Amino acid sequence: YSSPEKFLGRKMQDVLPPEVGRKIADAVRDIDTGSKLAFVEYFLHTPSGECWYESRLVSLSNGQSIMLVRDITKYKMSELKIKHQFDQLAALRSIDLAIISDLDLTPTLSVILDQVRAQLNIDAAAILLFDPHTQLLEFAAGVGFKTSALQHTRLQVGEEYAGKAVLERKVFHIPNLKSRQTAFLRSPFFAQENFIAYYALPLIAKGQVAGVLEIFHRALLDADEDWLNYMDMLAGQAAIAIDNSMLFKNLQLSNAELTLAYDKTIEGWSRALDLRDKETE
Repeated sequence: YSSPEKFLGRKMQDVLPPEVGRKIADAVRDIDTGSKLAFVEYFLHTPSGECWYESRLVSLSNGQSIMLVRDITKYKMSELKIKHQFDQLAALRSIDLAIISDLDLTPTLSVILDQVRAQLNIDAAAILLFDPHTQLLEFAAGVGFKTSALQHTRLQVGEEYAGKAVLERKVFHIPNLKSRQTAFLRSPFFAQENFIAYYALPLIAKGQVAGVLEIFHRALLDADEDWLNYMDMLAGQAAIAIDNSMLFKNLQLSNAELTLAYDKTIEGWSRALDLRDKETE
């Protein structure tokens, strides 16, 4: 909100942020060396908020040049939103390819967690797998952690937030972990992580809980509806990946049991034949 007089007689490079001034200086040099037109796009923090601008430098016939500036904030915000949506779709596609191409769960979980961290812009994430036989949640994969605090996680259903997510089949959100009494803070290693925001999402496939996706951030999270919806989509992809892997393992186990039963049957027939006389054998 400064008066126009404050800027009279000053170079634009001295008024604008250095990186913006350099861009405009480069455009001016292009005009001076014979270009008829030059464009510069830049971002500024203004008293009215964060804005994008486009400066168009035009060479005039008398050897001088003129610069026209327009506010392109609305256009740029729409462009960034479209790019963000495209990035999200690309992330889901990469997870789909990982699920289809590799039945080994470990690399697939790694791809999922990398996308969770990148697309949700959070500091760390982990996936706990649920064993229906032991009724325990155990650490399977993680990304973004400074310590190994979570790698020894073994939770019963209903224990801590992840266990409650399984028991109640709902998302647990803790805006500030430091304001709660939780086992996280009782762990000296976990305290070094300095996490604040936390989400625990049950991973449900075909009506069965396959595990829990835990999300951690070292600051408060300002999550809007789009962010929450995409988080749910990523959790759904993780559930599908785990379910596919379990189906494959069960199929392998069934094939092994069938092979064993077949071998025992052949062995039984062989023994029965050995008991007969030489002619029958």
